[in-house]
Amino acid sequence: MKEFSHSHGGHRQRIKDKVRKSGLDVLSEHEVLEVILMYSIPYKDTNELAHELIDRFGSIAGVLDASRKALKQVKGVGEETALFLTILPQLFKIYKLKKGANNVSILKNVRSCIDYFRQNFEITNREVFYIICLDKTFRVIDKHIFDGDNIAKVTIDIKKFTEIIINPVVSALVLFHTHPNGSPKPSEDDLEATQSILNLCEMLNVTFCDHIIFNETDSFSLGQNGYINQMALNYASNYNKDKKSLSTFRQDNLFKYTDDE
Repeated sequence: MKEFSHSHGGHRQRIKDKVRKSGLDVLSEHEVLEVILMYSIPYKDTNELAHELIDRFGSIAGVLDASRKALKQVKGVGEETALFLTILPQLFKIYKLKKGANNVSILKNVRSCIDYFRQNFEITNREVFYIICLDKTFRVIDKHIFDGDNIAKVTIDIKKFTEIIINPVVSALVLFHTHPNGSPKPSEDDLEATQSILNLCEMLNVTFCDHIIFNETDSFSLGQNGYINQMALNYASNYNKDKKSLSTFRQDNLFKYTDDE
């Protein structure tokens, strides 16, 4: 289809030709955003708007992490463009998850979990919760994301969580959780949620391996710091269970909280 003719048509064409020839790497940051905006605003110049968005949010990452409400406060950004920009990070997450699904990953200790997270996921400005499902050999067989609208807190639907782990091929799981703007150490809410999830896992005979919290530069393993074993003992005490019966303790091929293979 022939592109709509306007005063900046030549500029748009030159930018697109650069992308066809050399990809996005040769473009400046505002030019990359300009190209993205062309696909939601096809008949207007997007150069000035790209500059305004980056000035407002600091970078392309800032633009894509912004809420629809914040984006629409910028003149020239309507509902459709705001929706388009907020969809892109979600698309990137799906792409990473599906691409990684073809690679066999074994998570048998904390170090392998940390490496797996850093290779497959990114820290955004929102808290995100990842459920990594494992088979009996600790091979990754599925991944699920809980990403709430609240920047500071993400909640987990227990019904949905139960549907995920009740699958008979799921023998164990690891939880990843991001603290984008603070310490990776767990809050009281984090500890309470972890205890509730561990309790549910024990009831369903699924081994709860670890809950690891990440920020941009650091991580905190609840298992490595003694919380998971203590929570399993809490469960045993509250439900009159023998410690030896707990899946967290009796797994034949134990998940390690050290870097040992």
